[in-house]
Amino acid sequence: MYTTFANNLMEATMREAKQNANYEKVNDSEEKQSKGFRKVKLAKEKAKAKAESDLSDTTATYDTTTSEMKANIKFFDEAKKSCSAKHAEYTTRKTHRASELKGINQAIGLLTSDSARKLFTASIKPGLSSAASFLQTSSEQNVEAITFKAYKKLQTQATKFQSLRLAMLAVQVRTATKGNFDKVQTAIDGMVKTLNDEGASDLSKRDECKKTYHEIARDSAKAKWQAKTASAEVASDTQDIEFRTAEKNEATKQRVAANAFETQLTKDRTASHAAFQQARADDNSAIKLLTQAKNAFGAFFKKENIKLGLVQVAQDPEFSVSEDRAPDASLSNKDQNQGQANSIVALFDYIIEDLNDEVKGGVNAEAQDQTMYEAQLKTSTDLQASLQSKIASLNSIINGRLTASKTAQQTNLAAARTDLKAEVDYKAGIQEDCDWMSSNFDGRATNRAGEMDGLVAAKEALARA
Repeated sequence: MYTTFANNLMEATMREAKQNANYEKVNDSEEKQSKGFRKVKLAKEKAKAKAESDLSDTTATYDTTTSEMKANIKFFDEAKKSCSAKHAEYTTRKTHRASELKGINQAIGLLTSDSARKLFTASIKPGLSSAASFLQTSSEQNVEAITFKAYKKLQTQATKFQSLRLAMLAVQVRTATKGNFDKVQTAIDGMVKTLNDEGASDLSKRDECKKTYHEIARDSAKAKWQAKTASAEVASDTQDIEFRTAEKNEATKQRVAANAFETQLTKDRTASHAAFQQARADDNSAIKLLTQAKNAFGAFFKKENIKLGLVQVAQDPEFSVSEDRAPDASLSNKDQNQGQANSIVALFDYIIEDLNDEVKGGVNAEAQDQTMYEAQLKTSTDLQASLQSKIASLNSIINGRLTASKTAQQTNLAAARTDLKAEVDYKAGIQEDCDWMSSNFDGRATNRAGEMDGLVAAKEALARA
């Protein structure tokens, strides 16, 4: 029964070892395939991230180009409208100037004719009135009219565009006298420069905000992709570590079971060998004792040269004896009991031979048990060595490559999240100013254009003084 159990156990152990080897092969194959899939996935994610980054860049460029196109269209429409208005105004003013010039020429012709000269000579007496003239007699009235006209232009634009600085300049123009026109002109030139500098500053600020927003969107997309990739790698490494750890724990259980089996196998072998030695000692003692008994029993017959063995001794037939016959007073011969002695000696020989056979069988069985034990011990030792090697390999993979990879990816993930937070915080810091500039850029440009029109008109008016 023990032999059957041991054989079954050895077969089961060998079968399990073979199945483990097959499992390792399949697992390695699946692992290689999984790594291949992960590489493909990573490559596709990188390609997707690049495409998303390119799309973000293209979208930002498209938005910028669209905004510029709308601004250019608006500028073109305004320029067209302004040019059309200027053309119409120019045509009207040209017509008016032609009519005005015609009237002036007619007036000059009438006033400078010979008949008009004679008439003026006769009607205007010397010393009674001032010389006849069509020119203005007061330069102060001319200056006041010019400054008032410049003032009205500035006041109109200041009211229209709610410009405090233009209103202050209008007051300065209104109170200026002819000798102070240079100061007023300087103030107008200074405000023109201020408006130009302000426009350039607004344009620079708007473009800088657009560029910064684009860079933030690009860097944020990159950081998100890096965080997503690192997170996926951390999850993958964690899954691999858990899988390898479970595999190592199972191998450890198998090694402990194999070690327990080896210990029990050695214990059983030791007990079996001790039982064999005791049984052989008991059989040898019995053989020795039976041999001594046999020799003691046959000593008489050996001394009397009576051969004992399996030879059949003839027995005299027994006849019926009459009751009246006298008793036989003769003594029996020395070999009278040879037949019974032969049977006893034969029995001794049979038992001794059986014991010798039992000893031989025990020796053979012991040799077979020892051979089986050594084979099972080798199988168990090899299995434990294989499991120990597997455990060491798994520990190396878990504590080495996988842990290092997971730590590196966790560092990458933390760095990506830090970068993303920095981009978000940076955008939050500039968003208020940039959004205000984006919302008010066109309005400020329109107001400056209105202010500039007022300044140009006032400057032209003052230039006639």
